[in-house]
Amino acid sequence: MKRWSSILQFLLVVIIILAGFMVTKQLIATKPKIKKVRQKKLAPIVTAEKIKPGYVTIEINGYGTVNPSKSIDIVPQVSGKVIYVSENMVRGGRFRKDELLIKIEDSDYLAALAMAVADLKAKQAKLRQLKEESAAARKEWNDINPGLSPPALLLKLPEIEATEAALEAARASVHRARLDLQRTEIKAPFSGVVMTENVDVGQYLRAGQSVGQIFSDEKVEIRVHLNEKDVGYIRIPGFNTEEKTGSPAVVETTIGDNLQKWTGYVERAEIVDEKTRTIPVVIAVRAPYKTLPPLSVGTFVRVRIKGYTIDRAVLIDKEAIQWTEQGSPFVWIVDKEDRLRKRMVNILRSVNGRYIVSRGLNDGEKVVITPLPVATEGMKVRIEDTRG
Repeated sequence: MKRWSSILQFLLVVIIILAGFMVTKQLIATKPKIKKVRQKKLAPIVTAEKIKPGYVTIEINGYGTVNPSKSIDIVPQVSGKVIYVSENMVRGGRFRKDELLIKIEDSDYLAALAMAVADLKAKQAKLRQLKEESAAARKEWNDINPGLSPPALLLKLPEIEATEAALEAARASVHRARLDLQRTEIKAPFSGVVMTENVDVGQYLRAGQSVGQIFSDEKVEIRVHLNEKDVGYIRIPGFNTEEKTGSPAVVETTIGDNLQKWTGYVERAEIVDEKTRTIPVVIAVRAPYKTLPPLSVGTFVRVRIKGYTIDRAVLIDKEAIQWTEQGSPFVWIVDKEDRLRKRMVNILRSVNGRYIVSRGLNDGEKVVITPLPVATEGMKVRIEDTRG
């Protein structure tokens, strides 16, 4: 009895499994078929810039330190005790032309001048006396010896010549004494600024002893070292142009939170630096101390030199430029059918993150300015945005 029960249970399980298999097979056979759709390939999206050639002015940038165009040491030409020092005779002090800077005690030099003048008058009086005596001797000789020439000793000619020479020396002594007296006053030969000083009232100065240094405030200079290619874009008097004034320039620096600017010009080029192979170009700025704040000597500044203007040139982003294996620059142009076309270009130089392109691009053409990981000639693209 138990045996038949086990057989029935086994058959029941088999039947259930077969029924499930048949139902599953029927469901699979009757399910709807899914159509396979081939995905369309979308063209890459790019940003393009519409080209518009025009005038582009090249700007050459450099840095340098402001230096005086003319500076001198203050050196007394006479010795003596200092009795006056100008209140402007301090580091950074401003003074005017012919202003009295230092006064040396002049009592000894006044006495020396008086003695020289007295000696001159004595020599003049002696010469007059000798000439009168010579004239009297000549008259007496002619009365006694008519027709004969009187001897030179009788006419006191040698003594007269010696006195005349002594008189010239006396005049020179007076002139020297007057110069020494004038030199007790040290005056400014130009308007300017005190760079250094080492003098005070009561100090004894010796002739030839430097007591300070001053410079003219008429003009300052900034030396900017440029390479040979950069100097070809600007006018430098005596170097690449016969004009007296070179290219205009703007000198700027930040003082506090404000950007200060001064106008200057290229004045000259100096000897090529053998170590760096660069050319020191001198930028001049006139009246640097007439502004507030002034363009002070010693200030580190940036110089922007306005160079030549290029006709039919284009400024484009550096990202738009691609390079061949040989190192030649080119760009991708989007044609009327939105396909890429390779175009070789000529780059003059870079300016503020952009390239100046002088040849290779035409008016109205669209240049791709977004980098493409893969780009080929004739590849289809979609333009998302067009500048220009």
